[in-house]
Amino acid sequence: MASSNINILGIIGIVGAILMIVGVFLAWAELNILGVSLGTISGWDIFSNSDVGSIVDYTFTPLVALIGGILAIVLMVIPTFANTETMQKASNILGIISIIIAIAVIVLGILFMTQSWDVLGKNISMMNYIQYGFWLTLIGAIITAIGGIMPIAKNRMS
Repeated sequence: MASSNINILGIIGIVGAILMIVGVFLAWAELNILGVSLGTISGWDIFSNSDVGSIVDYTFTPLVALIGGILAIVLMVIPTFANTETMQKASNILGIISIIIAIAVIVLGILFMTQSWDVLGKNISMMNYIQYGFWLTLIGAIITAIGGIMPIAKNRMS
């Protein structure tokens, strides 16, 4: 494979997908009771801990990010490393699918972070407790969406 067939910009999508996957296993939220921090909980723990699901909505968001990140890596490999004229249509389709996956993760992430509860007459917002793993996952999804646009843009320009 000639290096001229490699879509350097498509690597952006792969990096974004890796960030989505890694972010799932890092801290997503701070556990806090009455102002006392009890540590953090990862995205994977949010998904896999049934107790969290009884309090928090959209607990499946980390799973969607994990599966979406894995799929995005697989989908972005072809447009990135087999970027030939014969593969343009397939590259465009795979890029669009990667964009859709990334947008789904972004939308679910926004829904996850904007939820709130009334506890003892006080409104508690998830936004106040979001941690770096969540942000890494969200940034990864945005980068993946940009990376999904790259093969389409490159094929349109050539």
